[in-house]
Amino acid sequence: MDAERGFSTRAGLPEDAPALSGIFNRAFNKQKDERTLLWKYFACPHGEAITLVASGKGDGESAPRSGGAYSYVLRKMTWRGRPFLACQAADAMVDAEFRRRGIFTTLDDEAARQAAERGAPVSFATAGRQSMRGFLGNGWRETGTHRTYIALLEPARLLEGVLPRALARAAGAAARPLLRLLGRLPRSSRPDARVRPVERFDARADSLWERCREGLPIAGARDSAFLNWRFLDTPTRKHRALALERGAEWDGYAVVEDGGGRGWVVDLLAENEEAEDALLRAALLHLRERGNPLVFVSALPCARLVRLLRRNGLFPHPRKRPFRTSTPFIVRLLREDLEPPPQVLADPTQWYLLDGDRDVEHMSPE
Repeated sequence: MDAERGFSTRAGLPEDAPALSGIFNRAFNKQKDERTLLWKYFACPHGEAITLVASGKGDGESAPRSGGAYSYVLRKMTWRGRPFLACQAADAMVDAEFRRRGIFTTLDDEAARQAAERGAPVSFATAGRQSMRGFLGNGWRETGTHRTYIALLEPARLLEGVLPRALARAAGAAARPLLRLLGRLPRSSRPDARVRPVERFDARADSLWERCREGLPIAGARDSAFLNWRFLDTPTRKHRALALERGAEWDGYAVVEDGGGRGWVVDLLAENEEAEDALLRAALLHLRERGNPLVFVSALPCARLVRLLRRNGLFPHPRKRPFRTSTPFIVRLLREDLEPPPQVLADPTQWYLLDGDRDVEHMSPE
C-alpha cells in the first residue's frame, strides 16, 4: 500500500471481473456485465492482457475495495510480414472517489514496463475525450486520426426523418444524379455469387493472412483464432462475416454489423484490389438489404485503405467531430531497439487499422 497516495496495485485476475465491470460501467456510463471483461482481458488467443487493479479506501469509506483498473491487451502484429508484439491500451478507469491520486499514471507506467519486458516496442490506442489529456501527459503522443468514411446508400430513407415520405422519396430521387456526379454515392453492384456468409473463420483465413501479410504495413495478425474471438465469440454476437471464395481458398473476407438504422464495415482483408472491391461492395449490399441507408467505415490514413474507400465511392465524413467522426490515434513508444523503428510506429499512414482493431467490442448502439 502506498500510504501517501492511499492505494496499492496488483495483477487483475478473472475473479476480479464482477468488480471491474462495476468500475467500467461507472466510468463509461455503460451497462456491461462481467462477460465482456472476461472476453476482452482473459480470452484473447494472442495472450492474456496485462491487467492491473488499484485498491484502497474511497473517500469516506471504511473498507478497502477495487477502485481503478487498466489493461494493455496483447496483439500479435506484423510489419512488412515480420512479426512483432504490440499492446493496445484499454479501459483506463478510476472511480470518482479514487481520482487525483495518480492511479492512471501509476498503472500506465507499470503496464508499459511489463509490455516492454515482453518485447513490445509500442502500445497504441484510440483516445477518449476524458482520457486524452492524461495519456498525452504520460508519455503518449498523438500521431493521427481514425477518420470516418461514409457510404450513402439510400438518400430518400435519410430524408424521411425530416420530410414526409412522398416528398422525401422525390427529393432523394432528384438528388441521386447530383450525388453521383459529385462522387458521393458508392458504385452500384449486383449480388456476387462468390461472396458468401460464413459462420466461422478457419484454415482458409489463416492461409489468406499468410499470403497477405508481406504486402501490408503495420497490421494486426488476422489468424482464424483471433478473428473468431474478436468478431464471432463476443458476448453480444453483433458481427457477421462474409468471405470471397475461390475454389477451396478465400481471396478475402469482410466483417459487418448494424443497429439503429446504420451499418458498419469493421474489418476487411483481401489479396488484391479486385477482391477488396468485391468484398466491400458485397458488404454494402448486405447492409443495404438489411435496411441501412448509411454505412460507416473508420480507418487511419493508410494508403491501401484510403484507395479502397475512395475508388468505391465512400467519402470522408463532412463534419470532423473530435472523438466521434475523427478520433485521435495515439502511441506510446516502449522500446527503440526493436522493429518497427520509432519513426515508423509514429507514422499513422503505416498502420492498417479499421474499427475492428479498436478495443471496443462493437460500434453499433446497444
